[in-house]
Amino acid sequence: MSRHIVHVADYGNPAPGSFVPAIVALANDLHLAGDRCSLIVKRVDDAVWHEAAARNLHSFAAASTRAEVFRLLRREAPDVVHVHFAGWSFPATAAAYTQGARVIWHLHSSMENGAGRLRRLARAGKYNWFGAGVHRFVVVSDSLRRAMIDMGISPKRVKLLRNAVDTAHFRPPSAQERRRARETLGIAQGDRVVLYFGRDIDIKGADILWEALDGSPPVVLLGVGLPPRAVAEFSARVPTIALPFVADVAPLYWAADLLAMPSRREAAPYTMLEALCSGLPVIASNIAPLVEIAAEAPRVLLVSNDPATFARALSMRFERHGVEVEAVRARFGLDRWVEEMRRLYAA
Repeated sequence: MSRHIVHVADYGNPAPGSFVPAIVALANDLHLAGDRCSLIVKRVDDAVWHEAAARNLHSFAAASTRAEVFRLLRREAPDVVHVHFAGWSFPATAAAYTQGARVIWHLHSSMENGAGRLRRLARAGKYNWFGAGVHRFVVVSDSLRRAMIDMGISPKRVKLLRNAVDTAHFRPPSAQERRRARETLGIAQGDRVVLYFGRDIDIKGADILWEALDGSPPVVLLGVGLPPRAVAEFSARVPTIALPFVADVAPLYWAADLLAMPSRREAAPYTMLEALCSGLPVIASNIAPLVEIAAEAPRVLLVSNDPATFARALSMRFERHGVEVEAVRARFGLDRWVEEMRRLYAA
């Protein structure tokens, strides 16, 4: 029997990232099987992907408020409501409950360690009381799975489903593609380029990285989404190319020599998977979610999260190797993710 599966995502990125291509790949697969797949996302005026994504979906809508999300879901009459991220979990789930639809919460972000008592109580209420009717909690890392179980959620209701990326898009570059990517950014062919995504100074460890650069060999920092303070701190230390927005990040991986991830908190970052599938070596903090990814990817150097250790790691030389990349690409590709999602809906 045909099912209508509606994904609800509090996703405000004007670029598709790796999240949207995953939903589109799943929608195409579900449509071939006779199911319908729709998407409701946050309205973003400068989004560059809405029109293209809508062509691959049964229906597509952008919402500005929680009330609008509720109304849209009531209109869609879904059989399954699949909620991504946390912002719209309440209106989406309430709408699903009123229609008897099955509900899936997909947790993409880490839970803050050491949260205060009131925050812990609110979190427990959300997942154990309001979420009592949720069919499955999908988590992207084992550390997040353990956090859910520690909150009292039955292990049978928690499903570990690791993120995946489009490996047709995120792939090692040819020599010509790498040269063109560097030329477009104004990077000399002999420069050593450190790529860094740092929208939040504390979470993404920007302060750790800029202090590490005080003791590292000469590099060019290629930074994406950096707050003004981070741009100033990095620019005072090394040549810095700061990009506030990038519609397609694949050429950044091609242009760089390594990806730096001195994160204090993560869940299962797409950036790490994109880099590895592009053949780019990664230096990352040894926090649990990144350790999980590194266990399946030989091109990751895990280090303790302090400036001196990161500086020593930045002093090492890393080379791109094509042979081992193919095994990584097979592990993190969308085919595996789509198949696991289909099993989730069939369960």
